[in-house]
Amino acid sequence: MSKQETSSFQKILVFNTTSRDLTSVALVVNGKSKKLVEPVRAQDLQKLTDELLKSAKTKIEQIDAVAVLTGPGSYTGTRMGVAAANTLGWLLDKPIIELEGDSLDNALEFLKESPLKPVTKATARY
Repeated sequence: MSKQETSSFQKILVFNTTSRDLTSVALVVNGKSKKLVEPVRAQDLQKLTDELLKSAKTKIEQIDAVAVLTGPGSYTGTRMGVAAANTLGWLLDKPIIELEGDSLDNALEFLKESPLKPVTKATARY
């Protein structure tokens, strides 16, 4: 996995499981984002991801990177999102991007405007 800046990533899948009662997933394609926010817990992240990718007519293999919000927030929920991002990154050989905070909207803006460097493995913050 090369250490590229995110500006070269065209499709980034973003997970936010920092909230106890909301789970969010977003797909950023060439700077434009599509998101799905549901009042469910982190256990439903895979279902939401499948729904979002299907609605965006994108296969999981087509993403260029996986981003995850690392908190602060619900530590157990955040760990689930981090574990999902790390697993997908490893399985698909895709870079992982850590995004600090608990706001999906702020993270999406940050992703669009800031050059970020991927990490080998994300870590939850609390």
